[in-house]
Amino acid sequence: MRLDLGAVSSRYGAPFTAGMWRRGLTTSTTLEGRAEVSPSRTVVGGAVVRSFGADWMARAGAMAARDRLLGAGHRWVLGVDRPGYDTNPAMTLEGGSRGFRSWAKTGSRRRCSTSWRRRPA
Repeated sequence: MRLDLGAVSSRYGAPFTAGMWRRGLTTSTTLEGRAEVSPSRTVVGGAVVRSFGADWMARAGAMAARDRLLGAGHRWVLGVDRPGYDTNPAMTLEGGSRGFRSWAKTGSRRRCSTSWRRRPA
């Protein structure tokens, strides 16, 4: 991962490998798996994404991490959204333990967010 992003720099952190796998189980359900591995951290997780109603999508997922310094931790997420051409209402509820960190995460507190985005005319 690049350090000092936004500045003239060629500094990089420790090497890592990350991968994601998706499999459509039915026309409305997709299973996802993800793994991140480095010399000091391992993260694995999975999620189910399901469409319902006319245009809605729901997601439920969980991840577990083991870090050399922080120990073990977990994270979970539940969400619904309705992608559209003009608006995109969405609601997400997330939580996790203090020991959880993925590559881009700096905190692990519970969070609930809602949004309603409207495309400018």
